[in-house]
Amino acid sequence: MIEEAEADLAAPEPSGLVTIAAFPTAAAAFAPVLARSVRGHPGLKLLLRQTQRGESLRGVRAGEVDIALVDDWSGPLAGADYGALRFYLLIRNPLVLVVPRGHPAADCSAPVDLHWLRDEPWMADPAREPSRRRSTGCLPGSAARPRCRGSSRASARS
Repeated sequence: MIEEAEADLAAPEPSGLVTIAAFPTAAAAFAPVLARSVRGHPGLKLLLRQTQRGESLRGVRAGEVDIALVDDWSGPLAGADYGALRFYLLIRNPLVLVVPRGHPAADCSAPVDLHWLRDEPWMADPAREPSRRRSTGCLPGSAARPRCRGSSRASARS
Protein backbone atom coordinates (compact mmCIF):
# COMPACT_ATOMS: atom_id res chain seq x y z
CA MET A 1 0.00 0.00 0.00
CA ILE A 2 2.82 2.43 0.82
CA GLU A 3 4.51 1.58 -2.46
CA GLU A 4 1.31 2.39 -4.37
CA ALA A 5 0.99 5.76 -2.62
CA GLU A 6 4.65 6.59 -3.35
CA ALA A 7 4.16 5.64 -7.00
CA ASP A 8 1.10 7.90 -7.22
CA LEU A 9 3.04 10.81 -5.73
CA ALA A 10 5.94 10.29 -8.11
CA ALA A 11 3.70 9.98 -11.18
CA PRO A 12 3.49 12.87 -13.61
CA GLU A 13 0.37 14.98 -13.92
CA PRO A 14 -2.80 12.81 -13.93
CA SER A 15 -4.06 11.88 -17.36
CA GLY A 16 -6.71 9.79 -19.03
CA LEU A 17 -10.48 9.62 -19.23
CA VAL A 18 -12.59 9.89 -16.09
CA THR A 19 -16.18 8.75 -16.59
CA ILE A 20 -18.80 9.91 -14.12
CA ALA A 21 -22.42 8.76 -14.15
CA ALA A 22 -24.94 10.91 -12.31
CA PHE A 23 -28.67 11.30 -11.98
CA PRO A 24 -29.88 14.30 -14.00
CA THR A 25 -30.08 16.83 -11.14
CA ALA A 26 -26.58 15.99 -9.91
CA ALA A 27 -25.17 16.02 -13.44
CA ALA A 28 -26.51 19.53 -14.00
CA ALA A 29 -25.40 20.76 -10.58
CA PHE A 30 -21.89 19.29 -10.60
CA ALA A 31 -20.99 19.74 -14.28
CA PRO A 32 -19.51 23.26 -13.91
CA VAL A 33 -17.41 22.29 -10.87
CA LEU A 34 -16.17 19.11 -12.54
CA ALA A 35 -15.29 20.97 -15.74
CA ARG A 36 -13.28 23.56 -13.77
CA SER A 37 -11.43 20.79 -11.92
CA VAL A 38 -10.52 19.00 -15.13
CA ARG A 39 -9.25 22.22 -16.73
CA GLY A 40 -6.58 22.32 -14.04
CA HIS A 41 -5.20 19.00 -15.36
CA PRO A 42 -4.70 19.20 -19.15
CA GLY A 43 -4.08 15.46 -19.40
CA LEU A 44 -7.51 14.59 -18.02
CA LYS A 45 -10.68 14.23 -20.04
CA LEU A 46 -14.12 14.08 -18.45
CA LEU A 47 -17.15 12.18 -19.67
CA LEU A 48 -20.27 12.96 -17.65
CA ARG A 49 -23.27 10.70 -18.29
CA GLN A 50 -26.80 11.32 -17.07
CA THR A 51 -28.13 8.00 -15.81
CA GLN A 52 -30.44 6.50 -13.24
CA ARG A 53 -29.16 4.73 -10.12
CA GLY A 54 -29.33 1.15 -11.41
CA GLU A 55 -27.57 2.01 -14.65
CA SER A 56 -24.88 3.99 -12.80
CA LEU A 57 -24.11 1.17 -10.38
CA ARG A 58 -24.00 -1.41 -13.18
CA GLY A 59 -21.55 0.86 -15.03
CA VAL A 60 -19.20 1.04 -12.04
CA ARG A 61 -19.38 -2.73 -11.50
CA ALA A 62 -18.61 -3.33 -15.19
CA GLY A 63 -15.67 -0.91 -15.18
CA GLU A 64 -17.39 1.39 -17.71
CA VAL A 65 -17.83 4.18 -15.15
CA ASP A 66 -15.24 5.42 -12.64
CA ILE A 67 -17.59 7.26 -10.29
CA ALA A 68 -21.37 7.25 -9.86
CA LEU A 69 -23.38 9.97 -8.15
CA VAL A 70 -26.67 8.35 -7.12
CA ASP A 71 -29.67 9.46 -5.13
CA ASP A 72 -30.96 7.29 -2.33
CA TRP A 73 -34.50 8.31 -1.46
CA SER A 74 -35.50 4.86 -0.32
CA GLY A 75 -32.47 4.18 1.87
CA PRO A 76 -31.47 0.67 0.71
CA LEU A 77 -27.95 1.61 -0.40
CA ALA A 78 -26.57 1.73 3.13
CA GLY A 79 -27.73 -1.77 4.01
CA ALA A 80 -27.39 -3.51 0.65
CA ASP A 81 -24.48 -5.72 -0.35
CA TYR A 82 -22.86 -4.27 -3.45
CA GLY A 83 -19.65 -6.25 -3.20
CA ALA A 84 -16.57 -4.16 -3.90
CA LEU A 85 -18.48 -0.89 -4.32
CA ARG A 86 -18.11 1.71 -1.58
CA PHE A 87 -20.65 4.45 -0.88
CA TYR A 88 -19.95 7.88 0.59
CA LEU A 89 -22.66 10.26 1.73
CA LEU A 90 -22.10 13.62 0.03
CA ILE A 91 -25.19 15.55 1.13
CA ARG A 92 -28.55 15.06 2.83
CA ASN A 93 -31.54 16.48 1.04
CA PRO A 94 -34.01 18.02 3.44
CA LEU A 95 -37.72 17.71 2.87
CA VAL A 96 -38.91 21.31 2.77
CA LEU A 97 -42.43 22.57 3.46
CA VAL A 98 -43.52 25.65 1.51
CA VAL A 99 -46.85 27.22 2.44
CA PRO A 100 -48.37 30.66 1.85
CA ARG A 101 -48.31 33.32 4.56
CA GLY A 102 -51.29 32.93 6.82
CA HIS A 103 -51.35 29.13 6.53
CA PRO A 104 -51.49 27.45 9.97
CA ALA A 105 -48.20 25.68 9.25
CA ALA A 106 -46.48 28.99 8.41
CA ASP A 107 -46.06 29.80 12.11
CA CYS A 108 -42.35 29.11 12.63
CA SER A 109 -42.69 29.31 16.41
CA ALA A 110 -44.46 25.94 16.57
CA PRO A 111 -43.47 22.57 15.12
CA VAL A 112 -45.46 21.38 12.11
CA ASP A 113 -47.85 18.54 12.84
CA LEU A 114 -47.89 16.35 9.74
CA HIS A 115 -51.50 15.42 10.47
CA TRP A 116 -52.40 19.00 9.43
CA LEU A 117 -50.97 18.39 5.98
CA ARG A 118 -52.81 15.16 5.21
CA ASP A 119 -55.80 16.93 3.64
CA GLU A 120 -53.84 19.76 2.05
CA PRO A 121 -53.15 19.76 -1.71
CA TRP A 122 -49.52 18.85 -2.47
CA MET A 123 -47.24 19.49 -5.40
CA ALA A 124 -44.82 16.60 -5.79
CA ASP A 125 -42.79 14.56 -8.23
CA PRO A 126 -44.68 11.93 -10.27
CA ALA A 127 -45.97 8.95 -8.27
CA ARG A 128 -43.39 6.55 -9.73
CA GLU A 129 -40.44 8.62 -8.43
CA PRO A 130 -38.66 7.49 -5.24
CA SER A 131 -38.61 11.09 -3.98
CA ARG A 132 -42.42 11.17 -4.18
CA ARG A 133 -42.76 7.92 -2.25
CA ARG A 134 -40.34 9.25 0.36
CA SER A 135 -42.12 12.57 0.84
CA THR A 136 -45.64 11.14 0.98
CA GLY A 137 -44.41 8.29 3.16
CA CYS A 138 -43.55 10.71 5.95
CA LEU A 139 -47.24 11.20 6.75
CA PRO A 140 -48.42 9.30 9.82
CA GLY A 141 -50.61 6.29 9.07
CA SER A 142 -50.16 3.94 6.13
CA ALA A 143 -53.43 5.04 4.49
CA ALA A 144 -52.54 8.73 4.58
CA ARG A 145 -51.77 9.94 1.08
CA PRO A 146 -51.99 13.60 0.12
CA ARG A 147 -53.90 14.92 -2.86
CA CYS A 148 -51.30 15.90 -5.42
CA ARG A 149 -52.37 18.67 -7.78
CA GLY A 150 -49.31 18.91 -9.94
CA SER A 151 -45.72 18.02 -10.53
CA SER A 152 -42.81 19.91 -9.06
CA ARG A 153 -41.03 19.27 -12.35
CA ALA A 154 -43.73 21.06 -14.34
CA SER A 155 -43.55 24.02 -11.96
CA ALA A 156 -39.77 24.17 -12.17
CA ARG A 157 -40.03 24.46 -15.95
CA SER A 158 -42.63 27.23 -15.93
